[in-house]
Amino acid sequence: MFRNINNSEDLAMNNLQSPSIFKYLDYRHFLSETYHFLKKTQPQFSFRSFAKDSGMNSPSFLKLVIDNKRNLTDDSIEKFAHALKLKSEESEFFRTLVKYNQAGSAEEKIRNYKWLQKLLAEQYVDTIAKSPEHEFWSEWMSIAKKKLSSEGHTSATISLFTEKLAEIEGLISQKQNYISSENEVSLQQ
Repeated sequence: MFRNINNSEDLAMNNLQSPSIFKYLDYRHFLSETYHFLKKTQPQFSFRSFAKDSGMNSPSFLKLVIDNKRNLTDDSIEKFAHALKLKSEESEFFRTLVKYNQAGSAEEKIRNYKWLQKLLAEQYVDTIAKSPEHEFWSEWMSIAKKKLSSEGHTSATISLFTEKLAEIEGLISQKQNYISSENEVSLQQ
């Protein structure tokens, strides 16, 4: 089994950062960079060790996928996500990214791309919701609305802006409620 690739002490010594799935639009590129990262930080890591940890029979399967000679199935996506120790939201993004890259039609590609955008937005909202600057951001949104109306923008533009801000504020509130409930559970334990 691989060591935790997020071990900050090891990363600091090597001055390397684990690739973040959220920065990729090509899962093969993510897999390639992750392979090279793991190889640098864990010399025992190999295609064979990955195959063993992912439950794949072929020790060269990861290489074939990276080289665009094989595609991932729903089953192998889950095995890869498990072997890479992806968190829940990372796994969902990885799963969607594979479907986006392997889409058989333009409609499927567009649908998966939109889902990727939504997942990225949730990551952004998660960052904001955990941030102590959330009050600043909320206040900034109010200031921006007032500024738009004082500059004579049409009510339709202001309404659209306000609607989008409400969506963002709703997502942030949901995430904050979730974080608060998680904190309460951990305090009770």
